[in-house]
Amino acid sequence: MHWTSAHHDAHARGGRCCSHATPCPSPCFEDGRVSGIGLYAQHVAQIKAWVCEALEHLREHGEAFDAVVFHAGSARAYYADDLAIPFRTHAHFGRLAPIEGHDHLLILEPGRPVRLLRSVPKDYWNAPPPVLEDWLIDVIDVRSTEDVEASWPNEKPPGRVAFVGDDRSVSLALGIAPDCFDPPSLIAALDWGRATKTEYEVECLREAQAVAGRGHAALRQGMTRGMSEFDLHLAYLKATMQDDSTLPYPNIIAWDEAAAVLHYQHRRRTKPSPGKSFLVDAGAMVRGYASDITRTYCLGNEDDASSEFAALLDGMEALQQQLAADVAPGLSFVDLHRKAETSIAALLYEVGVLNVEPEDARNRGVAAAFFPHGLGHYLGLNVHDVGGRQEGIAGGLKAPPEDCPNLRTTRTLEPGHVITIEPGVYFIPMLLDELRVGPCRDAVNWGHVDALMPFGGIRIEDDVLVTESGSENLTRPYVPGHRAE
Repeated sequence: MHWTSAHHDAHARGGRCCSHATPCPSPCFEDGRVSGIGLYAQHVAQIKAWVCEALEHLREHGEAFDAVVFHAGSARAYYADDLAIPFRTHAHFGRLAPIEGHDHLLILEPGRPVRLLRSVPKDYWNAPPPVLEDWLIDVIDVRSTEDVEASWPNEKPPGRVAFVGDDRSVSLALGIAPDCFDPPSLIAALDWGRATKTEYEVECLREAQAVAGRGHAALRQGMTRGMSEFDLHLAYLKATMQDDSTLPYPNIIAWDEAAAVLHYQHRRRTKPSPGKSFLVDAGAMVRGYASDITRTYCLGNEDDASSEFAALLDGMEALQQQLAADVAPGLSFVDLHRKAETSIAALLYEVGVLNVEPEDARNRGVAAAFFPHGLGHYLGLNVHDVGGRQEGIAGGLKAPPEDCPNLRTTRTLEPGHVITIEPGVYFIPMLLDELRVGPCRDAVNWGHVDALMPFGGIRIEDDVLVTESGSENLTRPYVPGHRAE
């Protein structure tokens, strides 16, 4: 077996000839497909160049690798069963080759085209993998094989090869040295680089916003009819053309008090009662890239508690939009989180929930009982993308400071980073019960808290791109705020 251009790999194409006589200068994102080589070709070239630079940097520091092989991942089954666990491609592989299926190998070797050893086993239990699109096989050299392990000896690059994947047994079967499996220095460099998105990656993320937007629109309609959490979940799947295994994360669809559970996992089959508040945290996946979007709605009547919750929701909407607008290159995300916590304390003071000034509430830990998570996280091939607490390209942990221990992101923002902005206010019994009997109990107006407890809480989340001069909210063109008609 030898490497050939994908133009001549009929198996990869499924027998089709190229439909583009001239490559498009930029890809057209239509119906989940990219036409031409455009942004994807630029993306692969950029990532390859960056990995090669990382390899050279490692060589200069005494750790030499002549090539990197990325593994898509292995199929796994549930314990004592032959039922397959839903498969998700290893993210470092997926960044270069957004294809379905397990066992594939991607070979990146300086001075040669990126090569894909694609697993297409003979199998009558499962359907064959989908035909690869022209835009991918015009960029990556593809060789399909029934047995990747048997084909590997003829394709293994010379020299010392690093293996990036999550299955050590595959690395050993390929004859790769044990100390070349997920070498920490290389993984640190790859994780660090994932934070900065190429133009292709931004377009994938933007399309994931559009797909999720269709689902959120369906939920806005369904919630006004008082549909159950389960039925709303099904409506979201239908509107976005996803199923549970292809969602970037399990949908959080919560009526009333369930909104106080940060990662609420149940989907009640009964209609909501009383159905005064509704929180949805749901995204979509496009070519491996995720959107992560949350909205909260007030559906109560004009009673005092509903009016107070509506005012709090309006205040959180304005606060969240200001925080999203504050995103800019050079900004410490720790500082932005601190501003968010102080601003939330100010809002709670304004509506009468707190009896103390905002800074006092934050310094005494009162605000954290109502906002117990970080302001946001990196977004990309993982929903909680890698590198958020990394000190530098060589690795190291940049731990969150003591006053915001739950913060997932401690880095300074740079152009190309994509970050979620998701402030929240919650009425969580476990946390508030501790506060109610503690030394800071007088800082809280417990009558207001008890009235708002049945509403659960508020979270509003957008996905924001850091640009050269500021930021771009990727979400708002597709998912409006709670007041939109």
